Amino acid sequence: MNDAEFFRCMRELEAKEAFQPEGWQWLSFADEAGCRGVAIVKARGLLDALRKTRARGMNPGGELLLRTLPAEALTPEQDRMLEDFSNRLLLPHEAECLKADLRALN
Repeated sequence: MNDAEFFRCMRELEAKEAFQPEGWQWLSFADEAGCRGVAIVKARGLLDALRKTRARGMNPGGELLLRTLPAEALTPEQDRMLEDFSNRLLLPHEAECLKADLRALN
């Protein structure tokens, strides 16, 4: 894929995301050494989530794994928990504790 094709794909994705509702996005950053941190943001999709993490200084670099957390699968308590841990870079042990707490609520 050349640069022109890449930027065309990004514009198409950005246009699709513009019509998506905001939802919880779980972004996990890693490199050869392991997990570099996790960020949880409300965003419309991948590009919106990346933009928000970068603007807030929450992107430590490395490879990215993004997971959309479906709103219909979350309890009000889980939603509040995500809100409490959102908009900052979580250390790996914090993210593991949050995952365990979210699972325990199901």
